Amino acid sequence: MASIRNTCLLLWTSLVIFASGHTAQINVNLPRSLSSKPSVCTSTLIANGNLIDTKTKKSWLADILVRDGRVAAIKKAGSIPKHLASQVVDATGLFVTPGLVDLHTHIYWGATYWGIEADPVAARSGVTTWNDAGSSGAYTFPGLRIKVRMDSDATSGSGLEGLKRARQVADKTKLPIMVHIGHTPPVIEDIAEYLGKGDILTHCFNGHENRLIDNSGKLRPVVHTLKSKGVHFDIGHGGGSFDYTVAEKMIADGFMPDSVSSDLHQISTLGSAQDLPTVLSKLLNLGIPLEELIAKATLVPARIIGHPELGRLQVGGPADIAIFRLEHGQFHFTDNAGNKRNGTMRIVNTHTFRDGIPMPHVEAEPAASWAIRDAGVVSGVKPPTM
Repeated sequence: MASIRNTCLLLWTSLVIFASGHTAQINVNLPRSLSSKPSVCTSTLIANGNLIDTKTKKSWLADILVRDGRVAAIKKAGSIPKHLASQVVDATGLFVTPGLVDLHTHIYWGATYWGIEADPVAARSGVTTWNDAGSSGAYTFPGLRIKVRMDSDATSGSGLEGLKRARQVADKTKLPIMVHIGHTPPVIEDIAEYLGKGDILTHCFNGHENRLIDNSGKLRPVVHTLKSKGVHFDIGHGGGSFDYTVAEKMIADGFMPDSVSSDLHQISTLGSAQDLPTVLSKLLNLGIPLEELIAKATLVPARIIGHPELGRLQVGGPADIAIFRLEHGQFHFTDNAGNKRNGTMRIVNTHTFRDGIPMPHVEAEPAASWAIRDAGVVSGVKPPTM
């Protein structure tokens, strides 16, 4: 089976609060080997697709030749002879992008409460790089270092101590911190004091006490403070951190997130997050152009984790490729607060390649019993029938 890319966040703290860090490509001992690769490499021609250049945020009709896991050629559609490839994918009418880079996921599967099995989701969603944003906790710390999560559900009265320790480690290691916000305490203004250039604030469209708009619907001053400091704003949809009423007001007030991530975990996959293309579809229907969204789910997060080569398709680069169909019609979307919106567009993945090898579609394991049990409590999701 072709492997996905995993970037393990290395962080030290004795609390479950929320920070990020080291981005070495480390596999996380999932039962289905993510490190195995087919022994035979084939060449593939992806023909006549709308290639999205994530650097220029423009698309053009192109042929892409893939050989031995790398991009061998990118030329104008119809320019690459089909006989040069052992297989041809007709991408007419489809969009071709780098494999998506999901900055906020939970894939420590089989060892933690939150972790999901990534392979089945990767194959159907186009996500080839998964950044585990802290699936581990005190009991599983030796297996996968944890994140720093700054809300009242996790700090247990310890306030900012976890973030203070994360700041010390981040400064010593020259690594960024990713901070999860939601319920108070602590308040976002106090959290902001410990964030600096290159750090990430995730759940920027959450509707809880630490939401980034005031009671009048305008951006809180701390947003401008954090932007001036060079802090990245990330979506992190998840099971309880995307609120349409907040997103709409922030966008109307001129705010745009830097990166789009799913925060997929055992519970959010049962709810309205589903996968990264679904999250992208919601933002597409809020008026953010497709090319810009794809950049926010590829090049931007790839740069944040220190692997810019994963965020753009270019000759000689890795052949992590996703192909999407942009469907038009009447579609219905829901946020984590139960707010519903209608949309006219939906992004659907059709092919996912990792190192030039198509990822096979496999059935996911059934939802964990505890996820079904806790879905309604954790995120307001109506639990499915067991």
